[in-house]
Amino acid sequence: MLSEHGLTNLEFDVPTRGLLGFRADFILLTKGEGLLSSSFSHYAPYMGEIPKRTNGSLISMFNGKTMRFSIWKLQERGVIFALPASELYE
Repeated sequence: MLSEHGLTNLEFDVPTRGLLGFRADFILLTKGEGLLSSSFSHYAPYMGEIPKRTNGSLISMFNGKTMRFSIWKLQERGVIFALPASELYE
């Protein structure tokens, strides 16, 4: 890790299978501000499973308007695209 002039550079050795699908998450996590690049370093023996998290979607169970307090509690679980008082459908 190297930090200078307000920028931080992190360097990792990661297997290719660990990077598959990560670019989209990285863009969301850095709100489009981060730069991600990769290059081949070396071959290595298999080191075991890579822990994964489950990805899913929050869906509405009813037709109606969103409520501010409901969105506030749900934002811990993922990115919210609906604004308060937006019409939703089942």
